[in-house]
Amino acid sequence: MHTKSLSLSIAAICGVSLAGTALAGAEETIEQRLQRMEAQMQTMQLQLNKQADTIQRQSATIAAQEAELEGTPKRLKKLEDAEGDGNWFENTEVGAVIEVEAGHHSPYEGDSENDIVLATFELGIESQITDWVSAGASLLYEEDDTPLEVDVAYIHIGNEEKSPFYLTVGQLYAPFGAFETSMVSDPLTLEIGEARETLGRLGFAANGFNGSVYVFNGDIKKDGDNVINSWGANAGYAMESENMKLSFGLDYLGNLGDSDALQALIDATGGSEVSSHVGGITANAMAEFGSFVLIGEYLAATEAFEANEVAWNGGGAEPSAWNIEAGYNFSIGGMESTLAIGYQGTEEALGLGLPERRVIAALSMGVYENTTLAFEYAHDTDYDNSDSSINADGAGITGTDKHADTLTMQLAVEF
Repeated sequence: MHTKSLSLSIAAICGVSLAGTALAGAEETIEQRLQRMEAQMQTMQLQLNKQADTIQRQSATIAAQEAELEGTPKRLKKLEDAEGDGNWFENTEVGAVIEVEAGHHSPYEGDSENDIVLATFELGIESQITDWVSAGASLLYEEDDTPLEVDVAYIHIGNEEKSPFYLTVGQLYAPFGAFETSMVSDPLTLEIGEARETLGRLGFAANGFNGSVYVFNGDIKKDGDNVINSWGANAGYAMESENMKLSFGLDYLGNLGDSDALQALIDATGGSEVSSHVGGITANAMAEFGSFVLIGEYLAATEAFEANEVAWNGGGAEPSAWNIEAGYNFSIGGMESTLAIGYQGTEEALGLGLPERRVIAALSMGVYENTTLAFEYAHDTDYDNSDSSINADGAGITGTDKHADTLTMQLAVEF
């Protein structure tokens, strides 16, 4: 009993001593925490003072900017306001294409040529502003061909989930011709028919069917009238299943003379005025069956131009072009590739500098993600030496009845 009581007394004394030590440690910790909190409050006060100074400077800057905007066009003020709204920016996409080409060309006559050129640089932006409104624009540069310029800029009003109809206005390529190709170079149909205009387009798309009508004031004037009197229309159908894709299209352009190539030719030969507009038509089709792709397109003027507008053998030309291609998609060492061959031709298009016939083949390979390496060979046959016309320089020319060959290697990146 005595031994047990002594043990309990010793334990009690030790317990009191330890409790006192723990309490003293707790008091020191609280003091340290209070000191840290006081230091943090002082730091926060300094930060608040700095923020107040920043807000004051920002207010002065905004006032200066508002003063600078006084007297500027309303559209620029709207642009300034739009830059502060982050909602549309979340639905904005920016993309670019760069194509560099190395080529060797043996012309109909004269010495062979070779060069490396920046064939294409295009930078585009597109934004879904609201559920019903989107807008887009792109810049284009082509070495030795197109200086840096606004290629397209448009506003689109439509919501395909709620209505099949839409309205598009702005600088656009007219929906005239599909110009599909698996080649490096553009098809001859595009060389005649591509038309970029500032236009208004009303269209629909539903259940695979699509169509539109559009109007514009072209640069080639009828009797000098500066009015919106050029128009066009297109209709098409497209369908897709697991192993097959089909598309067909019919297009009409009321003033084929406003295509980019013919406009330059008419300006050189007869000026920008014509006595009447010459229309154009296109028919196109494309089919994919598994790995095989077939493309066909035909484009033609509906009647002949006047001799002083587009000349052909002493009279007026009625130009036309066609393109037929067959392609096969396959894989080489894990690279998605396409091998294609084509046969193209034109009629009465000597003045545009186009061949009468072209045999063409191309191989393209996806060497990296969004990076394509392509090779193309084109064999052209010129018009007969009895055929004559006037070119875009206003000079009289004749065919040579000879052949030309072009080898092209292209490295392209999309991002």
